[in-house]
Amino acid sequence: MRAAALQWRTPRAAAAAGFELERRKRAAGDRSLGILHAEHRRFRNDAQDLDPRRPETLVYANEPGRALVLIGVMFSMARAEHGPTPGGPLTRWHMHSVCVSGEKRGLAPRPDGRCPRGTTRRLGSEMLHVWFTHDLRSSFAIHAPEPELCAAGLLGRARCGRTIVCKLPPASQS
Repeated sequence: MRAAALQWRTPRAAAAAGFELERRKRAAGDRSLGILHAEHRRFRNDAQDLDPRRPETLVYANEPGRALVLIGVMFSMARAEHGPTPGGPLTRWHMHSVCVSGEKRGLAPRPDGRCPRGTTRRLGSEMLHVWFTHDLRSSFAIHAPEPELCAAGLLGRARCGRTIVCKLPPASQS
């Protein structure tokens, strides 16, 4: 997945390939890891599941003062379809609650959990993230695994300085 996605490492290359990159403004003082999902609408609607050459979405770290850094890809299914699990329980498909109007794609509910007028809250489609970390456990995490992304050198020094990276002792040889 990582090797296939390298062609879209830069936002310019991703945009040229049809991915939609739109940075959202962050609130003053927001110290959370900014994640930018760059969707490719044609790939989203092509009925190709888990094709590394056609991810529905590229995922970039959007940190203040740094260029966008590709940290993973996301695959998604049509609403009400279940994703394939070639990795068994490691391939963790999940859904989020969204506010929808008709069959249009949903948006996240407001911070208070309510949906805007004219929309209804329901479960969105299944999605699977593949993070470009160096360990299998975190590669399929539901949320961005910050310590492992730091260890992989994908997040900035300012961000990783605040992140606790757990290092396990070497395995004992018995």
